[in-house]
Formats: sequence, structure tokens, C-alpha cells
Amino acid sequence: MIEATTVRPSDGYLAPGRTSPDSLGYGYLIWLLPGTRRQFALLGSYSQLVLVDPPSKLVMVRTALERGEDIWKLWAAAVKQFG
Repeated sequence: MIEATTVRPSDGYLAPGRTSPDSLGYGYLIWLLPGTRRQFALLGSYSQLVLVDPPSKLVMVRTALERGEDIWKLWAAAVKQFG
């Protein structure tokens, strides 16, 4: 998992925040979240996703069929409170 969530210097164009401050990075079918912590997301069909913050052992899973940006706000609040 560490290799899959680490951007090598030669792949800097895949780094989180490269195209905009909030843009996701990418590595081995795993989306890398911007910021100083090692966080990543597994994005599935119909807006299903798994968000992971390894340092705090925090994981959030959404299995709903609804789309919406509120999940990112909820994730940020959970990491801030429990991470």
C-alpha cells in the first residue's frame, strides 16, 4: 500500500494538488488525497467509495447511489476530529 500511495519523483505529474490545490493524485488505481497526511480513496461505480487515513486508522465507506460533494466535507471533519 505504501508504494501504491507514493508518487515517485519521475511521476510528479500524478501528485495530489498538481493541477489545483484540491485535485486528487493517482497511483495504482488509487486516488491520492491532497495534504500533508497520507490519505487515499478507492472510487467505485455509482459514487461508491472508500476513504482511508492510515495514520489514524480511520476508514469511511459510502455504498449509496447518490452523488454529492458533502462526503468530502464529512471526511475532512472526521479526520479533524478523530485523526
